Amino acid sequence: MISLVPVQAQRGGQGRQQNQGQNTCTNLPDLTPEQQSKMQQLRTARLQETTAYRAQMNELRARKQSLQIAENPDMNQINAVIDQMAQLRTAQQKASAAHRQSIREILTPDQRALFDARAHNRPGMNQRGPGKRGTGRITN
Repeated sequence: MISLVPVQAQRGGQGRQQNQGQNTCTNLPDLTPEQQSKMQQLRTARLQETTAYRAQMNELRARKQSLQIAENPDMNQINAVIDQMAQLRTAQQKASAAHRQSIREILTPDQRALFDARAHNRPGMNQRGPGKRGTGRITN
C-alpha cells in the first residue's frame, strides 16, 4: 500500500501539469474570439502530432527492448533504433518550438509578453525538465 502512494502522487501531478499547460494560452487577457479559434485549431493539430509521436516512440521502445533481450543481441540494430529514437525526439522538439511560435504570432505584444513569462513558470519545467519522472518522493 505504501509503495503505491508515490506513484499515485506522480500521476496526479502530471495531470495538473497538463491542464495548466493547456490553460497557459486560454487565460491570457483580452483574447478575441478569432484568437481563441486559431489557438484551438493549432492545439488540435498539435495534439494529433503528439499522439503520433508517442505511438512511434512507443513502437521504437518496444523494438529496442525486443532487440536487447534477444538470445544474441545485435548491437548494430540496437544502435540503429536508438538513433531513430533520437531523430524522433529532435523532430518532436522542433515541432514543439514551431507550435509555440505559431501561438506567439497570434498574440498582441502584451499577450505575448505574458505568454512568454508564464511558459517559464509552469510546473514541471524545473531542473528535471518537462515530463521527467521524479524520485517518487513527495516534497512540500
